[in-house]
Amino acid sequence: MAVVAFAAPAMAQQPFTAADVCLKGTAGCSAIILTNAGIGGIVGGVSSGSAIRVLADWGVLVKVSRRASIGGSWLASLDRDAFLTGPMIRYRRWLNDSASVEAAIGTSLYHARQDTYATILGMAKWNPSPVVGIALRPELRTTTDYHCLDVPPFGCTPSSRKAFAMAAGVEFSGTPGLVLSGIGAAALGVLALIFANISD
Repeated sequence: MAVVAFAAPAMAQQPFTAADVCLKGTAGCSAIILTNAGIGGIVGGVSSGSAIRVLADWGVLVKVSRRASIGGSWLASLDRDAFLTGPMIRYRRWLNDSASVEAAIGTSLYHARQDTYATILGMAKWNPSPVVGIALRPELRTTTDYHCLDVPPFGCTPSSRKAFAMAAGVEFSGTPGLVLSGIGAAALGVLALIFANISD
């Protein structure tokens, strides 16, 4: 809602047509369809050491001034500790017609593991071109541990702890991001079928 509230006045002042909506975003676009797909490393979180992380981050940016765009996206990320997904609010500042810097903040609304979830999702990103970006994505994750007694009265006591995680990697947008997101979705579908057959 906040994104719509900020974007609506600018859209009213500078109405745009479908021709102004871009998949390959540049500073001349009135609106950009975000189709980000990325891969990188993540350090911290629940497990010690580092791990590979893949993500898809799709949304829309609307131009609100000559050098600024705001919008929102929906992030889905997967690493060895968690699958997290949720909304993000984004701000992009254009450095020239093709390069830009970007910041975002959001939260995870769903997590595959009930004992691990991200309360805060962040992003700082440099886009040297319209289709390639280098991103840092910090997260504050909350984990629930269970301390169980193997002697009477038995039972388990839950306790929560917070852990900071940092992911860094390369992200692709535009047509490359669209293609990579499709490949990733297909791969996840195949894995889901495999695990479903194994469980049967």
